[in-house]
Amino acid sequence: MARAYNKKVRPRHFEVGQSVLKRVLPHQVKDKGKFSPNWQGPFIVKRVLPNGALYLTDIKGKMAEMAINADAVKIYYDASSDPTNREQKKEVTEESPPVESQDASSDRTDSGRPSVLDSVTAREGGSFEEHSNRSFLGDQHIDEGSNSSDVTYSLVELEKLKKEMKMMETALQGVARQAQAKADEIAKLKNENEQLKAVIEDLRRKSNDADESLREEYHRKVFALERKVYALTKERDTLRREQNKKSDAAALL
Repeated sequence: MARAYNKKVRPRHFEVGQSVLKRVLPHQVKDKGKFSPNWQGPFIVKRVLPNGALYLTDIKGKMAEMAINADAVKIYYDASSDPTNREQKKEVTEESPPVESQDASSDRTDSGRPSVLDSVTAREGGSFEEHSNRSFLGDQHIDEGSNSSDVTYSLVELEKLKKEMKMMETALQGVARQAQAKADEIAKLKNENEQLKAVIEDLRRKSNDADESLREEYHRKVFALERKVYALTKERDTLRREQNKKSDAAALL
């Protein structure tokens, strides 16, 4: 069975069930057949992991490689099963002129004109080259579309990130304003507390002064009353003594 692959076609996205070749280092190559010595296979894509890596198995379904990078893999093309190739061969067969006798063909070849075989070969070569170019351009278009979608996705993510940062900045500003309002309120309460402390201290001082004045007034009045009592007592005793003397004198008479 004839097999071929196009080195220019390197898709970045693979599907489950595709036949692929795996890149290996030159010193790791064991089978140096008709394929490039830097490729081994074919393998079957068993699973496409979320990070883009591939889980490969051999044709019999046995595990061969797990989580290999997609950049180290390319599609394995089977020329006999390629529908594009079959259509191109059909077109070549339909468009080719009828084959004449061997002598006539030899005569035209000898006279310098191309033979039917040369014409068919040239058409097949041109069709294969055109198919390769179309595949390469299609792959380039896919890559450009993928890059464009990646750029668009990056721009959308950037805009989303900017909006989230703006919302976070607004929220932080609101929190900062609330914190400043609380700080101002605390400062106001501290100021009022200091004022109340000053008023209480002034009232306490005035109360102490008033108590001292009342105490002094009390002691002064008590001392004055004691002096009056002492004077009255002394005067009473004097009057009693005089009265006793008068009584004694009257008794002697």
